[in-house]
Amino acid sequence: MSQRNNIIACSVIIVLSILFGLYSWGIIKSPIYAAVVVFIILSTIGAYILYSVFDSLRRGAISINAKASISVYDRRTNPVGFWFYIFLFTLIGLMVCGMAIYILFHPHLH
Repeated sequence: MSQRNNIIACSVIIVLSILFGLYSWGIIKSPIYAAVVVFIILSTIGAYILYSVFDSLRRGAISINAKASISVYDRRTNPVGFWFYIFLFTLIGLMVCGMAIYILFHPHLH
């Protein structure tokens, strides 16, 4: 992602966080607004995780930022590490998207 896309993503998350804060303080009365805001935030995070998995599959390498060093797992030289992180991030991305859908359709929020 470029720096411009990071700035846009951070701005959207900040605005949605402000809206969620207004709901939690009681300024916005309807709980459906909070559900929609949380859905947008979680689905955006989940989509970004799944996009990074897709991009890693396309490039054939995945980089993991661990503490102070960056580890790169190439599909040909280290297939076990590569596929482990592909499956791990796919699972995390699907779980985050699933949480977003659950929150949107939760019966107590309507």
